[in-house]
Amino acid sequence: MSRRGARLRDFFKRCREEIFPDRYNCIFCQKELYTPNRLGVCDTCRPLLPYVGTACCLKCGKPFLPEGADSPRPVEFDGEVGYLEAVADDDLFSGYCAMCRHNERRFDSVRSPFAYLGIVRRAMYRFKYGNARYLAPYFSAYLADQYFIDPVEVDFVVSVPLHPKRRRERGYNQAHLMAEAFAERTRLAYLPEALVKVKPTESQTKLSFNERQQNLAGAFAADRDLVAGKSILVIDDVLTTGATMSEVAATLKKAGAVRVYGLTLANVPEH
Repeated sequence: MSRRGARLRDFFKRCREEIFPDRYNCIFCQKELYTPNRLGVCDTCRPLLPYVGTACCLKCGKPFLPEGADSPRPVEFDGEVGYLEAVADDDLFSGYCAMCRHNERRFDSVRSPFAYLGIVRRAMYRFKYGNARYLAPYFSAYLADQYFIDPVEVDFVVSVPLHPKRRRERGYNQAHLMAEAFAERTRLAYLPEALVKVKPTESQTKLSFNERQQNLAGAFAADRDLVAGKSILVIDDVLTTGATMSEVAATLKKAGAVRVYGLTLANVPEH
């Protein structure tokens, strides 16, 4: 297939997914939903969702896992926001993760509904790299539930931006799509123009925490007129080491923001 043909195929695929999203299938296993719901999850996948609950770092929200565990303790689902209210586990460390104990964090706190594991991780991969944009409204529902369980007072919402070159290559910014849908659900103002990425950076997948910090230094810029004196909520897809969220918070606070909170769909666990 020619390059032009491939571009046309991708274009029509995106149009089809935007106009005719599969809203009657589980967003995690793609099986038919006999009872469609706002969370897009079937009865089989619901108990497999790796909710963080309360056993997490007080600063970055990173979930703590019991020794030998490969996912957080399941949380009973009651159909509404109560599914995020896990009972504290006395056997789990309660406090701060190693990353937050030993590194400066410029954000005030971060929370996430999910650990970055299992079916959530696979769905997020499709969302980020597979053009599954229709997942954004569903993911925003989980974000909104988490926000209402552990609310913070903010003036507006931003998303972690992509550099324009990277955005053109991918075609969209997944964090922007989630933030836009989240703001609609929560009736919070969304100001994507308040934060931009001004420096292209290399992929951080294989970088250490210190290398990520160096890679991100000076990568973002904030509009002082919009952020000065404000409390801001930053939306992103996943928190790995927290380097990106910390650099974003540093940029916003340098421009005058007084508080910067983070909300990500998933968070890489600390064992």
